[in-house]
Amino acid sequence: MNTDKKKILVVEDEHIIALEIQERLEDLGYHVTDSVRSKEAAIQSTQSNRPDLVLMDIMLGDEMGGLDAAEYIHEHYDIPVVFLTAYSDKQTLTRAKRAEPYGYILKPLDEREVSSSIEISLYKHEMEKKLKANEEWLSTTLNCIGDAVITTDRKGSIVSMNPGAEKLTGWSQKEGIGKNINMVFHITNDNETEWVNDPVGTVLNTGKPVSLTNNTLLIAKNGKKIPIDDNAAPIRDDRGKLNGVVLVFRNITEKKQMEEQLRQACKMDAIGALAGGVAHDFNNILTAIRGTTELILPDLAQQSNLYQFIQQIQDSADQAADLTRKLLVFSCNKPMSFEVLDLNVLIKNMTNMIRRLIGEHIKIKESLLQDLCSVKADKGTLEQILLNMSMNARDAMPEGGTLTIETKHVTISEKQSSLSTEARPGHFVCLSITDTGVGMHKKTLERIFEPFFTTKKHDKGTGLGLAVIFGIVKEHNGWIEVKSKPATGTTFNIYFEAVPKHPDIETNKELPIQSLKGNGERILFVEDDKKVRTFMEKALIKNNFITFAAANVKEAMEVFDKENGSFDLVFSDVELSGESGVELVETLLAKKPDIHILLTSGYPEYSSKWSDIQKKAYPLLEKPYTMVALLQKIRTAMKTKI
Repeated sequence: MNTDKKKILVVEDEHIIALEIQERLEDLGYHVTDSVRSKEAAIQSTQSNRPDLVLMDIMLGDEMGGLDAAEYIHEHYDIPVVFLTAYSDKQTLTRAKRAEPYGYILKPLDEREVSSSIEISLYKHEMEKKLKANEEWLSTTLNCIGDAVITTDRKGSIVSMNPGAEKLTGWSQKEGIGKNINMVFHITNDNETEWVNDPVGTVLNTGKPVSLTNNTLLIAKNGKKIPIDDNAAPIRDDRGKLNGVVLVFRNITEKKQMEEQLRQACKMDAIGALAGGVAHDFNNILTAIRGTTELILPDLAQQSNLYQFIQQIQDSADQAADLTRKLLVFSCNKPMSFEVLDLNVLIKNMTNMIRRLIGEHIKIKESLLQDLCSVKADKGTLEQILLNMSMNARDAMPEGGTLTIETKHVTISEKQSSLSTEARPGHFVCLSITDTGVGMHKKTLERIFEPFFTTKKHDKGTGLGLAVIFGIVKEHNGWIEVKSKPATGTTFNIYFEAVPKHPDIETNKELPIQSLKGNGERILFVEDDKKVRTFMEKALIKNNFITFAAANVKEAMEVFDKENGSFDLVFSDVELSGESGVELVETLLAKKPDIHILLTSGYPEYSSKWSDIQKKAYPLLEKPYTMVALLQKIRTAMKTKI
């Protein structure tokens, strides 16, 4: 875990518990700036040390002093607070909300829950600061280009309008002057069910400034609805007499889009981080399950019921591993890695997931060209394209219909390419996705790839899906063509450059396991998951390797030194319970430069050391893996000089 030594203040009046919390936090890589027992000490320590986060018990002594301290810290220092408590009653929760905590952890503490709450709280706080900064920047920009301003007399009749007000309302100053403000400044709530107070009338009645509530729409003269915010303030003469109202308002369409983008980014980052953590742990479990079945199967008669049952377990583990990978794709949390792929195979592997997502009321039809050329692409993002396009098709067919997925070869000449701004001459693989849904008008077609443009309701889509797909296809040096008419459905044609079939795609042969067994090579195996460690130790020994197992960095170093570094290979997990397997192998390489290295992980991209793994080209085996894949990778690593 890469916490960059974030500073944490611990506020806990139980000395033993405070020491335990401090020890856990330091084991996780955080820096505890102080450990105090009272609200006064908490405030003083916050002022002196300015921690990144405060971990605070609600109960300090016999009082809920943690709540008072948290409110003060939140108001004066803008530092996130995470509450620790043994209480979960409604009254305590209600009081805790007033302090606006970033987390609420119940005792007894779970180390993973504490770590997750701290990281999410720090991340959320950072995003909030960025959001505030963006709002301030946007407000300054809007002021520079001129807000809309209308002034009225004390009866609410318009006295003046500036050009900004003319543009937003659609009324000219000549038309508007003398009219009641409500005729020109016509507002409603965006769901049109809630009453919106008249800001000018409120100021005239109370003599106090007011602001519009959120989600207010201005209905312009032409009927167009524009999201706005505004302020209305009294105009007084030099004796303080109320003479009228000044109304300042602005178009906040861009602001709302930016806020939505930030919310979407925060949500996807959180989902991605969660998916990454789950994938790492889940793939460890699958490695142990699948590996154990491979150890059992050779000792069973192939015709026995037990052999068949074990094989079913193995197949289920493979399916679970594939599902985990697809979840990571769906969370947009895997970097691109280009390889030669068979598009037909990818589509067939995704069909079941697509069928579950779009529902039984939509029929899936496949028309896949045999002997299709390969494409050089990132597997994860191609799967993302298929999923997103299929869900768009589902939304276009609420009453049901047919989704057709087709692959074909397309050769484009110089003359044909001149008819399109995106196309170019050459030989391409075309992926076509067709629905029989509502279709689109020409004006909609012209805008579908614009960020934030959507024909869906605001709570059903962000307008980012097709923009993301457009960007992915561009990264693949391809392009998209769309054909659609109202009530006749839509076809998306996506073009990828064709490449000759890769031999591995056609044969997909594995070497016999007997030819891959070891010959007494000494392996130091480092893995923090006990089940995986136990299985791997047995598997390596069974395949003629001399194996020494370690659960963490400390054990690995002790074994290495005890054996005087006499190992042919160090095989280590990337993540070792908060420690780094990458840093471990780098330390061992410094001691013995000619030693061979092999890393493994259930989700290597989740590691903070992923860039180092790529840069230094360390051999890597992703979990879960087959026995043959393991032995093949060991053989490759033994030939690789770091």
